[in-house]
Amino acid sequence: MRVALYARVSTEDQAEEEVPIAAQIHECTDYALSREWNIVETFKDEGISGRTDVRPGFQKMIALAKQQPKPFDIILVWKNNRLSRRVEHALVYKAMLRRRGIQV
Repeated sequence: MRVALYARVSTEDQAEEEVPIAAQIHECTDYALSREWNIVETFKDEGISGRTDVRPGFQKMIALAKQQPKPFDIILVWKNNRLSRRVEHALVYKAMLRRRGIQV
């Protein structure tokens, strides 16, 4: 399986109080490697709220997911709310990814 990792924190305070980006990536990497998945891309957004989908790393990941052939089979996130804090966005993007054969 080809895997893309996505990590995000909204603010510096959040990075200190919760799990910082480096730790999110580390945990996702360990998870992927334990399943012998191949990590092909890592995307991240620092200091940008998950309430918007206007995030450079996120948009780059989505743009690549739309390419033929698809560059990865799975998008791995530390926690679902790292992908989006808005239910509407999460539903739309997960549906689009699912149609492309990409699991989240």
